[in-house]
Amino acid sequence: MDTLTHALSGALLARAATPARTAPDTPGTGGRMLAGFAGGAFPDIDFAMRAVDTLWYLSEVHQGATHSVVLLPLWALAVAWVFGRFSGLGWRGYFVPVSLGIGIHIAGDLITAYGTMLFYPFSDWRPALSWVYVVDPYFTLIIAAGLLVAWRRPDRGRAASVAALLVLFAYVGVQGAIQMRAVGVAEAYARHTGLSEAGGEALPQPFSPVHRVLVVSDDAAVHTAWVRLLPGRSLAERMPLPHPFRDMATHYMQVPQWQRRPRFGRGGGESDLARLAWGQEGFRHFRRFARIPVLHEVAEEGGRECAWFKDLRFELPALPPSFVFGMCRDPVDGSWYRERRRGAMWLD
Repeated sequence: MDTLTHALSGALLARAATPARTAPDTPGTGGRMLAGFAGGAFPDIDFAMRAVDTLWYLSEVHQGATHSVVLLPLWALAVAWVFGRFSGLGWRGYFVPVSLGIGIHIAGDLITAYGTMLFYPFSDWRPALSWVYVVDPYFTLIIAAGLLVAWRRPDRGRAASVAALLVLFAYVGVQGAIQMRAVGVAEAYARHTGLSEAGGEALPQPFSPVHRVLVVSDDAAVHTAWVRLLPGRSLAERMPLPHPFRDMATHYMQVPQWQRRPRFGRGGGESDLARLAWGQEGFRHFRRFARIPVLHEVAEEGGRECAWFKDLRFELPALPPSFVFGMCRDPVDGSWYRERRRGAMWLD
């Protein structure tokens, strides 16, 4: 989820949890909402580590320590202490709203497809529900509407915040039901093609809660299909978006059109180079990062042979894929160098 939406969700939850009357010498409604806003944004402070190395950051740091429920009390205490220091009210009154902000941030990332280290440092497991796309305008608008009503009608601020949270939870629940249906379609394809052991999964897509990319993977290839699970026009089709965003929706079909993508190319020298590049020590962070990796292309660049890979979680129709990394072999001494390409996402 984008950082602004995280922060707004923290403010909304803090407002919903603020009692009608606050005790003297404790933060008021505005102070608690500001603390919730800061708590909601705080876990993305790990973005600063991207300056060290992008791929290391993506595989080892992003949605790691700062997104851990184990370390949540520690982060909440640190942020609350800063608020208490500057307000003169002490940290205790800020601890709960900051904790709520951090907590709803973690929950917001858990429902996306990236993967969140919930139990760091005890485990590096990255569960991902894959219900909601990382930027969801409907999700953000529900939060913003609740905050707007709470601001315009302070006397009903708590009720408006609670109502907005209930609508938000219902929306996420509907997304979960849509996800289950999408996974069912993918699993049916896997059974039909003799790939039942591979299973099936689905990934959310932008601009529409009913758009998914279906994925069935085995050791040799990844099968994908862009689907529209319900009829009707998506937000992208209703808005005057520039090219190529307005063309995205045309790729989602009600009847899945499956495409087979070999993991390491179509054989011969292409596959040999791809497999060799994939196994390089310098590519270990990409192997850890990519959940659905496939070969993007093999190309000669600057006199070097390069094998480029992408993670299908970050591929969208009509747009260049994001987080494309490759290994290039020097023709003189045979050494390998890691490279990356820019894609459609701002984080790229």
